[in-house]
Amino acid sequence: MEIFTRFLHFINSLFFTTIICSSPSLVKLLHLLFFIPLSVATRAHFKMDALKRLASRARQKSAEIILSAEKTEIGAELEGLLTKTDKTEEHMKKLVHAIEVYLQPNPAVRALDPRKDKSGRQNTLDGLGEAMKEAASKAVGAESTFGAILLKVSQTESKMAAGERQLIQSITTQTLASLRHLLENELRTVQKERSVLNKKRLDLDATKSRWKRASDDKKPAVEAELRKAQDEFDTQLETISTALEAFQTAVDRQAEQLVQFVAAQIEYHSTSLKLLKDLKRDLGAYWICNDVWMDILPSFDRPKLGLNLALLSFRFDALVDKHFDGKTTQLTIWREITIGKDKGSKPKVSVPIDGNLVEFPLPDHPLPNKIRFNYLWIDYIDHSVLTFLHSNKQIWDRSGTKLELIITNGHSIWDVFTREIWPIFTTSIRHLNFGHGRDHLDNLRRHISPTILTDLDQLNSITYDDLLPDVIADDGPNETSAGQALTKWLHTPTKNGQSKRLRCDNYSSNLEWIDYFKETFRRATTSVRYKIRFVTRKTIMPFELVNERTNEKVTLTKDGPIYWLLKRCQIIRETAATDQKQQKKDDNLEQLNRVFIHIFYKNSIGLLFPPDQSDEKNFPWPSDQRNKKK
Repeated sequence: MEIFTRFLHFINSLFFTTIICSSPSLVKLLHLLFFIPLSVATRAHFKMDALKRLASRARQKSAEIILSAEKTEIGAELEGLLTKTDKTEEHMKKLVHAIEVYLQPNPAVRALDPRKDKSGRQNTLDGLGEAMKEAASKAVGAESTFGAILLKVSQTESKMAAGERQLIQSITTQTLASLRHLLENELRTVQKERSVLNKKRLDLDATKSRWKRASDDKKPAVEAELRKAQDEFDTQLETISTALEAFQTAVDRQAEQLVQFVAAQIEYHSTSLKLLKDLKRDLGAYWICNDVWMDILPSFDRPKLGLNLALLSFRFDALVDKHFDGKTTQLTIWREITIGKDKGSKPKVSVPIDGNLVEFPLPDHPLPNKIRFNYLWIDYIDHSVLTFLHSNKQIWDRSGTKLELIITNGHSIWDVFTREIWPIFTTSIRHLNFGHGRDHLDNLRRHISPTILTDLDQLNSITYDDLLPDVIADDGPNETSAGQALTKWLHTPTKNGQSKRLRCDNYSSNLEWIDYFKETFRRATTSVRYKIRFVTRKTIMPFELVNERTNEKVTLTKDGPIYWLLKRCQIIRETAATDQKQQKKDDNLEQLNRVFIHIFYKNSIGLLFPPDQSDEKNFPWPSDQRNKKK
């Protein structure tokens, strides 16, 4: 076949020069005799060459798979780009599908013609508005209040439907069209060049295999083919690299389309929100009857609403919640202790209403979730008080507790308090107020734990009129006194990063602890935050120290006419407005859930179990105590 083809080329070149000016009939005859056989033979030659290449590639591919033949690498960088392109293609197709679902959730409609612009079709808002309009005109009547409102709402729904159609059109013609163009043009070009590169690589590897197996007399010819295959492979590497760069540039351009997508959504939702606000304003002109109970509830006392009416049913509970929205109440637990027959009176609830104290029986069930306490005053404890406190423990856990203790020093009273009362508030205490009870902290450390302050995770504020921090000796025992326990607590970082606060309102002359705090600050490698507000008659000088290791500073400044403030904080502080805002927030939190426990006498503690109960199995709190009937 090859010899015959060369012969035909020779005859063609010979006669073409000699008879170029001959008669047309002769040229036509030569064309029939030589050119047509030449084209047929050339096409047959090309087909045979393609078949040979295909067989060579198949043989090379089989050798790579089965025999682990040597394979030319295209480079780690290019391989990574191709892998990234595959992942991009996968997720771009998912993204296109997700946008199509967003534009048309119905898969049946979407499958009919996925590329057709559906912005002119009727959407669900159109159907809703049309249904409202028909109901108002054909059934209810436009003259009635309900019919007039239906017409108003239907007009708004129609306008929102028009905005939705505009949104769909914008996304379809911009974002979705750009993504489809990326997949169908730049990505298709990359895949096409990738296929060509794979073929060129197989040709190169097959030629290398033939060169290795060729004899010495045939190696020069095979080397020429090898150089040609190598050149074609290198050229294709450059081509696909260019295609990948163009594809990556096209991918980066999709960011602009995504911004336009978000802008279209913002415009649609802002327009819809404005339409709905205008509709709500227009509907305010219509008189709509509310629940008649909302007009009756203000005539009831607040305790009766919360403790009686709200417990009747879920409906009344919701109505009372709505009536009490944003309101709080104050609750005081107290017991009249008198001489004579009134000695055995039961605990009562005293609620301030319009400046007067109104008494109610102590509830024996959980209060509604809407109830909040400003303060809770306890000066008597018995089984009913414990039941009330345990059944409403969620109130303290919800927003924290400010606990103030004034308890007479007595083993039995502290034993009852630490076993029955303390566990109720231990997980929610944020502020402790010991007042003038100098031994209160020692009693807590003795009856509960020596490290009680650092064990309270939520505790970030202490008020102690008769106690200030104390020096902890390096060579002495740790936290042997209450003042040293305060020092340890102040230097223990909080989990939430908040600043700890200590306040002492009594005059103090012992200020050695300030020098200890300064020295501790200089050696510190971890940061803590605290504020200590105290009063002293001694003359002291303000100062400011900086620790670059912890990026902190400690300052001593005058805070009012008689107070001094020792403060440790970060060097980069918030603005004064932010600091004041945080201080106001902390002060507001301290006004809620304030619990005052003032127990002075032994008869301030009654029976911790009802007279007809001999064990605690029916009670919600844990206790191993057994009370004997008096």
